[in-house]
Amino acid sequence: MKKVYGLLLVIAVVAAVVISGAFKGGQVTNNEKSLNVVLSNQDYATLGNVEMESPVIKGNKLTNIKATFNAPGDEAIIYFDIVNKGDDVIINKLTIDDPLFSAEGDNMEYEATKLASNFTYQLVYDSNGYQVQGGNLIERGTYKRVKLILKYNEEVSEPIYSKVTVTGLNIEFSYENV
Repeated sequence: MKKVYGLLLVIAVVAAVVISGAFKGGQVTNNEKSLNVVLSNQDYATLGNVEMESPVIKGNKLTNIKATFNAPGDEAIIYFDIVNKGDDVIINKLTIDDPLFSAEGDNMEYEATKLASNFTYQLVYDSNGYQVQGGNLIERGTYKRVKLILKYNEEVSEPIYSKVTVTGLNIEFSYENV
């Protein structure tokens, strides 16, 4: 019988550890802070002669970014909001996939590294131009307007005289409570 009681005690301790709330008046209340942060309100603008498809927001990820640039100096800007409907959080991980580059034109083939060297991108807050990065605070009940800037550099290392398409640049955020 001692073995059975010991097993029941272990099960009871494990069950108590698994339940992350406290019983009050017949209800379970969770002591965890609310984590309710979403991306929303995306839009884009172009400078120069850029063909742009509207990106897609899926949860905490901005996907389907596709822009075709026609000349050095062309720029695409994608705007979106980080909306915090819960408690204070910090960005604990920011993942930006490496973009894919392709060129088209009359018998022109370029290596991706040559194409990539002619482009820059940055993710900044619209209000102050500061870089978005891990550790940034998103206060409860607020939103931060962010912009992703893709630019075909005006001074290119190796001129490309055809359309250059950028795809595969996905951005994903994860957050943790402060």
